[in-house]
Amino acid sequence: MRSPGYMSKVGKASSQGGRLARLAGRLTLLVGTVGDRLFQAEDARARQSGWHIRARCGGLARTYRDPRFGSLRSCAICRGTGTGLADQACERCRGTDRITVVQQSPPDRGRGR
Repeated sequence: MRSPGYMSKVGKASSQGGRLARLAGRLTLLVGTVGDRLFQAEDARARQSGWHIRARCGGLARTYRDPRFGSLRSCAICRGTGTGLADQACERCRGTDRITVVQQSPPDRGRGR
């Protein structure tokens, strides 16, 4: 048989857990808001350039990435060496070791004219 105060202890523990969860949620929101204010100028500059922004460490750190780098590939002709026949610059990549891959968007289907 359980002690008479058992239910009151359980009720207190669950209400304290709810309080802690609410407090943790508020702190998380506060840290994210502080991070947004800290990086406001950098984020605006990155958005103007079309860069991808990823918040890290609860919002107190950022990673910026230029999506154009996703379209660069190693040249298959010179295998990334930049040289072609007779040690001259590769014709395809012009000695840069990289080529730009253009991804074509799929055709629009199902749209009436």
